[in-house]
Amino acid sequence: MAVNTHGLKLHGIKMASKLTCNEKPYSNWHHMVFMDTDSWEVWTRQVYGTNNWVVYPNDDKIVCIADVQYHTTMQDIADAAYDSL
Repeated sequence: MAVNTHGLKLHGIKMASKLTCNEKPYSNWHHMVFMDTDSWEVWTRQVYGTNNWVVYPNDDKIVCIADVQYHTTMQDIADAAYDSL
């Protein structure tokens, strides 16, 4: 099934989706999904706990598009990228 990227030329959504598969429900681990609006690259950072997050200072082109604790499909990531613009 094809992913509807809403016209965005996203790179890395397959790997980002794959990385979210490893989390167990009700664990303290979660993934923050980021997108660079210049290159349309998508990636995740694994974070532990609810009070931890990742910030890319001085770079307003990098946007956190999702913070997930469960498997996220490529379509979910594409939708989040589109919604964040």
